[in-house]
Amino acid sequence: MGKLLAPFFEALRPAFEDKADEIEMEQMESSINITYGGKSLSVPFSLQLGYPAIAFIRIRVLCGKSGMNLKHKEPKQTGTFHVRYNKEFIPVEVKSTSNFEGNREIMTFRPAWDRAESHRIT
Repeated sequence: MGKLLAPFFEALRPAFEDKADEIEMEQMESSINITYGGKSLSVPFSLQLGYPAIAFIRIRVLCGKSGMNLKHKEPKQTGTFHVRYNKEFIPVEVKSTSNFEGNREIMTFRPAWDRAESHRIT
């Protein structure tokens, strides 16, 4: 799963470098729109058509043990997962909001910078 999500997390890198408190990502057909701290960018994915939808599903898999459901039945879901950034593991709260009629999904990421755990990474 790591290689599959690498482009997705690479798209998040600028927001993590800026230590954004909240990062909103909107799934488009072949790109993801990212908004945080008054900044907005669109990240195209030339890997394959539909990659953003696949990446969003994988994020729900990562959050599955903390309450997110893959079946998409609830229009709003929350969960958490950890991201390794530099030499720390940072808990990230994820909120998924779906509009099934328009096939629109927005994920909001809230890194808990104050709860980062330092780990020696070799």
